[in-house]
Amino acid sequence: MKHLYLLLMLVITSISFGQVAPGDGAFTTFHVKAENPNEYIDFLKKNSQLLGAQNPDVAGTCVTRSGNRYMGEMFVWSAYGNMEDAMENANSFDPYSSPRALQKLRTPMYSSFWKPLKPFVLNPGFERVTRVIVQPEDVQEYVVTMAALESAIKKTNPDFELGVFQSFGGGEHENTLMVRGLARSAGEHGSLVDQFFAGQASWAPIYQKLVAIAETVSDTYEDCQIIYTK
Repeated sequence: MKHLYLLLMLVITSISFGQVAPGDGAFTTFHVKAENPNEYIDFLKKNSQLLGAQNPDVAGTCVTRSGNRYMGEMFVWSAYGNMEDAMENANSFDPYSSPRALQKLRTPMYSSFWKPLKPFVLNPGFERVTRVIVQPEDVQEYVVTMAALESAIKKTNPDFELGVFQSFGGGEHENTLMVRGLARSAGEHGSLVDQFFAGQASWAPIYQKLVAIAETVSDTYEDCQIIYTK
């Protein structure tokens, strides 16, 4: 019910004030504990029909590099044109019916569906991922401010992207908003941090406003890539 209320508040406010509307598309994530993430990814690349069976437009992986909740933390993501397709296709996926060779490479943890709350360009790279708690009445302000931050950073880092996502069906694992900051490399993220602490980031006041609105629950860095395209 809380998820539906958040989304309803966002849509109503967008219509009333002409601000940032939810983004197109939807995503699924399948979170696992991998014995060796690189071996797991290589197996999926060599057996792309396993990802294609869920009929995504695009699919890939993200490996947590910093801030791990457990060793081997990663997930497989799939992108769809809408939430209907995401849920319908994911419903046919049974991780325990996967080939035995694949099952030996990972332990399933949980799955979730995701809806972008602002326009989002899918351009995987090295990504800072924060999970935040935002009060329902502040969600639209948070999304609008996040769009402003993205525009400000793009003036010096044109490939940088910011996404804000709401989970559906994530259980106790995903009950916050997820923010993903996509850069081309880990060094680019480091450069943004250096700019902020050196007082050289023109976008710093916008970032500080976001910090004031939200309560950060977790903060990680992930290495993401596309490994399947329809």
